Amino acid sequence: MWHPAAQVWQREKEGEASIAQIIKMTGDDLVKLFGVPPGLAPTMADHLDEVMGASILAIYRSAAQPAMRELAEELATAPRRPALLIHATEDPYVPPQLVFDVAERTGAQILTLEGRQHWWMWEDPEGAATGLVKFWQAP
Repeated sequence: MWHPAAQVWQREKEGEASIAQIIKMTGDDLVKLFGVPPGLAPTMADHLDEVMGASILAIYRSAAQPAMRELAEELATAPRRPALLIHATEDPYVPPQLVFDVAERTGAQILTLEGRQHWWMWEDPEGAATGLVKFWQAP
């Protein structure tokens, strides 16, 4: 199940209206409403424009049902290859069970980033990089 904002973005008209509001947001708004780290929020706000908004709508709409269910079926039968999923333990948008279910279906490894949220790449770039490099260097 998608988080509430994603569900809005997947709907015609409502998604456009939501994105139009988000584009107008300040960094402080992004911190309050989406939990964006304060150090990242001003830069993010500076780059939220119509092109980014259209991209957000396109990606979430391409992943609406039945597309996600079909992808899950494909993943379940796909040849096993090395894969790594990132599990940020405090991410309010990605339920932990989703990470574990996908890992089980695909045979993927999980890189757990304790105490990190949806913005883990900003919150802990060193920890993420260390985990990624370790995965890439594994035989």
